[in-house]
Amino acid sequence: MDIRESSTQYSITDPINPQPLSFQSAEGTSPNDTQPAIKSEDAAATNRSRPERFEAMTARAAAGIYPGCVPFGYRIAAADGSIEADPLESRMVTLIFELFSSGDHSPMSISDATRIEFGARVSEANVLAILRDCFYSGAFEWEERWYLGAHPIFLRPGLFFEAQAVMGRLAAAEAISGK
Repeated sequence: MDIRESSTQYSITDPINPQPLSFQSAEGTSPNDTQPAIKSEDAAATNRSRPERFEAMTARAAAGIYPGCVPFGYRIAAADGSIEADPLESRMVTLIFELFSSGDHSPMSISDATRIEFGARVSEANVLAILRDCFYSGAFEWEERWYLGAHPIFLRPGLFFEAQAVMGRLAAAEAISGK
């Protein structure tokens, strides 16, 4: 992804979708502000039909590039638009998987551990969402198809699947106990 600045006009070109988009920032604001006005240099770029947008997103998925928002622990690299591990968040995700895989921690205790270790609390619901997200294993699902991602995997090999095994044992125990 190429980003070019010219006074208050910003142009972004994605290697998968070659039509550039320009962001015209309001007076004194940057493209990182909350509501930049988007202007297309090619009217067809913003008026693409839903099937064309879907086709472009499917092409990204086939190339191993997740076509949606990247999960917690990852970010979009400013240099080339690729997906990379976020230095802090990836350590938090690794801690979440390691603690849960030990079988000695609940989502609540993991939430508390992230607050103690990093000063930022990850909610119990988000802990469970992270543990269930196959993106951390190196694959992702898009439109009911599975793709091997081109993104880096920062978890040690097998850790994602160890967490899934613990989750399966907990679900089986819960089913037996009737809760």
